[in-house]
Amino acid sequence: MKADLAPVYIVGGMVCVAVAIGTHTAFQQLFRSPAVHVNKNRRETVPEVSDPDRTINSASKFIDGSFLRKVSHIQENKATLHDPVHPNPFTRYIYLYLSIYLSIFIIYSLILFVYLYISFITYLLLFVVACMQSSNS
Repeated sequence: MKADLAPVYIVGGMVCVAVAIGTHTAFQQLFRSPAVHVNKNRRETVPEVSDPDRTINSASKFIDGSFLRKVSHIQENKATLHDPVHPNPFTRYIYLYLSIYLSIFIIYSLILFVYLYISFITYLLLFVVACMQSSNS
């Protein structure tokens, strides 16, 4: 590993982190979402009515598997009495939507950063080549 290539390694690491977060978010939205049904028998049913236990388990996996919730340690306000039938809708899912929007924002900002970084390096190299050509002539 050469020190000259450190910026390339840093950008590569940032791109890998962005890809990992995006892949995890896509997996979370496609495979763990309670609204997505892969089985053909359950596609045209209302899962909350036909199989409420499976829906509750799927929703809890969806909430508990959120990457950004784990990273940022967002904790819900614990009520005195646990009421799984009537959770507070304003605190239960708001963090989920925020984590989705935050992950999309992070991915786009990293892509923009990589694009600007590559453009800056390209223009810098063109400037160096132009200076070298003008000093040789």
